[in-house]
Amino acid sequence: MPTLYIIAGSNGAGKSSTGPGLLPEAVISKHPPFDGDKLKSIKQLEFRKQVGGSWKEAGRLADEYVYEEFERQYKYAIQHSEDFVYEGHFTEENSWELIRTFKNKGYVYALYGIRLCRSIQR
Repeated sequence: MPTLYIIAGSNGAGKSSTGPGLLPEAVISKHPPFDGDKLKSIKQLEFRKQVGGSWKEAGRLADEYVYEEFERQYKYAIQHSEDFVYEGHFTEENSWELIRTFKNKGYVYALYGIRLCRSIQR
């Protein structure tokens, strides 16, 4: 049965650095996590060169690209009954819609929550 793996947490919590280590190696090696924040940063730099240095326009284009790429990748996974791994903030109601979409296609899901902890030095 295919699985939807979700690595959730706030900015800086360690989703990208420690999150993949929580999942089975066989999953990560075949299905690297979709990291929209990282992809946006890369694409924004590329688009900035194309639009004459405008960060705002490059950001808008990068957002569109990330949205379309995410949609393409998760639909491909569903179409081929493959595992899918993504990381995100999981703060919006529509985050549940994606889980429902996968669940309706016969997927199980695993949610890994990563949070920041504050260390108090005395």
